[in-house]
Amino acid sequence: MSKRTMYGLATFALAAGVASAAWAAGSWPMIAVGNQVPSGKTVNIAEVEIPHDGFVVIHASKDGQPVMPQNVGYARVKAGFHQNVKVKLDQTPKPGTTYIAMLYDDSGRTGKFEVGPGNTNADKPLMLDGKDVSKTFKIEKAEK
Repeated sequence: MSKRTMYGLATFALAAGVASAAWAAGSWPMIAVGNQVPSGKTVNIAEVEIPHDGFVVIHASKDGQPVMPQNVGYARVKAGFHQNVKVKLDQTPKPGTTYIAMLYDDSGRTGKFEVGPGNTNADKPLMLDGKDVSKTFKIEKAEK
């Protein structure tokens, strides 16, 4: 099945409010990130696939769960497949820190991330089979 066909199925599924066969096959949506040594305040998300415009959001992790609604950084992504998405964090991450990268819908004002203290919380985590689309990763110490 082509990416264009899968995108059409995913778009239809969103409009109909049901999961499509393309989503069930694991083609949409997804996020891939591994442990990493950041470059300054920036982390790299290896791959993102999202059926419509949205955001890659980085949350602190506590007891294996995302600290919400706060976030430590986010990047806007257009619909489709992306590699090496750079997300600037609010502060330089420390080695040993665990984060959770999560996909969010852009369901509020287009292009504006509206989640967190003082925001409307209009944008919501993107869900697949009742679960948020997220991956946990850890900051590693740079080798000398």
